[in-house]
Amino acid sequence: MKFKKKGFDYSLLETTFTPPEDINFINWRDVFGNENPLVVEIGCGNGHFLTQQALKNPTENFIGIDLKDYRIVKSRMKENLLNLNNVRWICGEAGASIEKMFPDKSLDKIYMTFPDPWPKKRHWKHRLFQAHFIPLIARKLTDNGKFIFISDHEGYYQWCIELIEAQKELAVVSHDYDISMTESAFGKIWQAEQRTFHSFTLEKSIKL
Repeated sequence: MKFKKKGFDYSLLETTFTPPEDINFINWRDVFGNENPLVVEIGCGNGHFLTQQALKNPTENFIGIDLKDYRIVKSRMKENLLNLNNVRWICGEAGASIEKMFPDKSLDKIYMTFPDPWPKKRHWKHRLFQAHFIPLIARKLTDNGKFIFISDHEGYYQWCIELIEAQKELAVVSHDYDISMTESAFGKIWQAEQRTFHSFTLEKSIKL
């Protein structure tokens, strides 16, 4: 989706992916040239967290998804600065991207870091984490895969927990989080404001 801002090199988007209209699974092994584990970040923002993870974990492949193209441009700039070859980017809506571009049981880890909480009740329908989102991520995760969520918004966190408790495909296995997850642009802002962070990690309770 186009949110163009002046002063950005939008040619950096030429090598990124966009979700197709219909299901068209990407052969990520061919894209990366290896069979390393796949890690996705939903709402990668300016790419700080994902590029640092890619730098620290060269034997894993990382894919950042964000709706705003100028954020993907910033992410690509970080990728180039760090000379990373294990990062790719998708510019588009996260739910559609995951459903249409990733085969079932292909993702080893999914991060959802500081998503838009849509705090007003009339906007809750816009939240990505909905009842129908849970079976989607359950299908896309490997049998030992993990979905890791962190937010500064307690209301959104509680919303997620209630939805999780109402289904049987995924189960909460931890409420801890790695401090590196708070080092994104939004994480640093919320840390400066001394906000409390809320996190959970999900794993499959049923092997699909």
